[in-house]
Amino acid sequence: MVVPGYFMAILQKIKTSMFLRNVSVVLVGAVIAQMITVGSMPVLTRLYSTEAFGVFGLFMTIVGLFSTISTGRYNMAVMLPKENADASLLVALSIKIALIVGLCLLFLVLFGEQIAAMLGMPVLASVIVWVPLVVVINGWFQTYSNWSSRNKDFKVIALAAIFATLVGNALRMLFGGEWSSATGLVLGSFLIFLIQLLVLFGFGKNRLVGSSKLNEEKKQRTRELVRKYSQFPKFRAPKDLLNSLSQNSPTFMLTLFFSVDKVGQFYLVDRVLRAPSVLLGNAVRKVYFQKAAEIHNNGKSLLSSVLKLTFLLAVIGFVPFLFVIIWGDQIFGFVFGEEWKTAGEYARWLAVSMFFMFINVPSVVAIPVVGLEKYFLIYEISSIALRLLALFAGGYYLENDRSAIALYALAAALLNVALIIFVATKIKSMEVRQANG
Repeated sequence: MVVPGYFMAILQKIKTSMFLRNVSVVLVGAVIAQMITVGSMPVLTRLYSTEAFGVFGLFMTIVGLFSTISTGRYNMAVMLPKENADASLLVALSIKIALIVGLCLLFLVLFGEQIAAMLGMPVLASVIVWVPLVVVINGWFQTYSNWSSRNKDFKVIALAAIFATLVGNALRMLFGGEWSSATGLVLGSFLIFLIQLLVLFGFGKNRLVGSSKLNEEKKQRTRELVRKYSQFPKFRAPKDLLNSLSQNSPTFMLTLFFSVDKVGQFYLVDRVLRAPSVLLGNAVRKVYFQKAAEIHNNGKSLLSSVLKLTFLLAVIGFVPFLFVIIWGDQIFGFVFGEEWKTAGEYARWLAVSMFFMFINVPSVVAIPVVGLEKYFLIYEISSIALRLLALFAGGYYLENDRSAIALYALAAALLNVALIIFVATKIKSMEVRQANG
């Protein structure tokens, strides 16, 4: 059979490939960390109200947006230089940029109440002051995580994720007894980032190269690296910001048209449903990227490979997502508490969009392999526009949160289907030209 044979081939490669073993170590750490987070949710949803989760969801959305640009994306360039000395300079550069961004965000501390009032969420004022600090720590963590990956500290990365998530969620439960507001959730997230950073820094095998003091030679070399990797702040940061805006558009639109309670309901659904699909999708993406490039470079049929893996993912995801589509409201009400039944109703629609997001992974992986990045940027921009339009129609015209989520989910599903069809069509036309050439 093809499917068991495919899995056996993957297992055999994991045993013999150092790269795949490293991926597996990081994946296991991420899976356990996500299991701890999702497993703690039934307790946290009984300690914190839907409103508290709504404030926390908006807080994390704001942090996520600023975090995508907090290092100018030079943290991603840390992996690229041949010499560790150059990588160390990029680490130092990223840390400084994150600190500057954090200082610029101090206006959130000074005008927190006014900003919260403008968003129609006065309760946000109590946590918005944490945004600059969390953005800085998150930027430093992302940077040092890439430094650790460069130096193959994969076990430390995995253990840091598990330990930090365990401690952070335990403290969230403890804080829930003292602060039933979003403050306890925010402090837990801050500590998760901080603990991971400290573990990576304290237990990593390789320290940064050279003195922390910049002499004139290092300053000149840093300027050269800034120019060499300028595509990261110029292109990667804006693209990642657009993607973050697209993914978090429901949080902003639900805040604009409805109550903070609805934001909390959506945040829970998004966190619980997205976690397993993103984890498995990322694992497939890391492994299949190499395979797709190999197939393409050897002149074999990439279209056949993409379609087979898309079908395999559809088979894997069909039953779990269908289960949520049919019984989502009962599941969420039972697991997380009766006040979260609305989240279950959201889940029934969002499961549709997440299913198609899950199965489009092979198509997304194939995009850089066959050089379709320009089209993908157009797709990202169009995706944001259509998702916002769907949410606006549900919020402004229909004035119903469930309708807004339903339209958003259907728009997202259609966009993912369109992407799969478009990529398959482009690959087919390329392969036909190559065969006739």
